[in-house]
Amino acid sequence: LRLALQSVIEASATSEVVLIGDTNEFTSTSSDIITSYLELPGNTTMSTSLEQTCCFDNGFSTWGAFDRIIANFGTVMETVVLLDSPLPLWAQQVNPVTQTKGAFHKSIKGILKI
Repeated sequence: LRLALQSVIEASATSEVVLIGDTNEFTSTSSDIITSYLELPGNTTMSTSLEQTCCFDNGFSTWGAFDRIIANFGTVMETVVLLDSPLPLWAQQVNPVTQTKGAFHKSIKGILKI
């Protein structure tokens, strides 16, 4: 991902990046660390707060802040967790044979102020 981002940044002559994704990084990994690893331009990291969005199958554990919106510009990022508890029935997938729960993630919305 780092190389792909660098390629797009160079080809488009932009320096502003917004990353929206399931980072698979635990709550102990800050968004600043992700920004640094990706070598995003500038010294600014705006991020949604680290919310318990992963996953239905583990009860949305405190370590499960995988889902993030990160930008390397702006002044503040507000966070809204969508589909908070209780989850709608369609999000509560359980295999009828094995009783295994699905790994549904709660979605988040970031409001970036410039």
